[in-house]
Parts: sequence; structure tokens; C-alpha cells
Amino acid sequence: MSKKIKTLVVDDRKADRRLLRKMLESEGHEVQEAADGQEGIEMLRLHKSDLIISDALMPGMDGFRFLRNIKKDEDLKNIPFVIYSAVYTGSNDEKLAIALGARAFIEKPALPDEFLEKLRIIIQQIEAEDQPAPVKLIEDEEEYLRNYSNIVAARLEEKVEDLEKINKRLQTEITGRKNASTWC
Repeated sequence: MSKKIKTLVVDDRKADRRLLRKMLESEGHEVQEAADGQEGIEMLRLHKSDLIISDALMPGMDGFRFLRNIKKDEDLKNIPFVIYSAVYTGSNDEKLAIALGARAFIEKPALPDEFLEKLRIIIQQIEAEDQPAPVKLIEDEEEYLRNYSNIVAARLEEKVEDLEKINKRLQTEITGRKNASTWC
């Protein structure tokens, strides 16, 4: 990949895609963007990429399902895939990404210099190989769904906790306003 690297960035957040585009273009990458995995697959069918960088949890087709579909597709399975996402469930996200065939999992947010250095190392490793290293991928759909559902359940639990905290804060604020209005 010593030529200009065609990189597909897949993230549901436009600001994150824009930031990645700027960082990657500063390194000489040619960047395409997609908002979710389904759009990513469509982009790859039109413009084959040398590298995919994807968020993990997105609406529509998320990064895990996107990665699984890429690695099952004979035309696309050899494209190196990097997950760039916030870790929500500890190392489980990373373990699942690697088990599905990702080359690496880079935790968000990373400082631009740190991200680019990690990416340079990954690209050097890819360039040094004649063939992709064989990886024991999760083949069994039930095993994949079990691992995936654990990650999604943990993420939903975090969101519920966040919402409960916000609700409690709002209830306190409403009570305070009611009490303040009765004094007027």
C-alpha cells in the first residue's frame, strides 16, 4: 500500500467523519465516507478501497455487522478493516472486532498524532505481509449473536443509567422550581 491509500471511513457522526477525513488526507489518503455499514457496502461496490475504518455502534447497519458482512464477501474480505470506536463494554468490543476479522481496534477518542501513528503501524504490518494473516473468525451465527447481544445489552444499560440520572436531575429541578414559585 505504498501508493495513495484509498480509505473508506464509516461513521454515523458527520463531525467524526470530517475529522478522520482531514487527518487521513493529511497523510495522503484518498478518502470516501459512509454513514453506516449498508452505505459502506454500497460505496465499496462502486469504489473498492484499500482500507476501511469504521465506528462500531451506529444506527442502521453497525460496524460489527458491517465487518461480518465484509469478511463473508469473497470480493471484499481481504480489505483490511480497523474499528475506531469508543469502548463501551471494556475489552469485549475489541475481542469481538478481532474475532470478526478486524486488523485492529483503536479506541476513540485518540489524539490525531496517536491515531495516525497507530494507523501507520497497522499499514506497515499490512504492507509487510504477502497475504493476510489467517485469523480464526467467528463462523457460527449463534456465537456471533451471543457476543454481539452482550455488547449491545451493555451499551443499552449504560444509556438507561444515563437517562435515569438525567431524569432524577430534571425531577429535582422541577421540584425546586415549583417550590420557588409557591414563595412568590
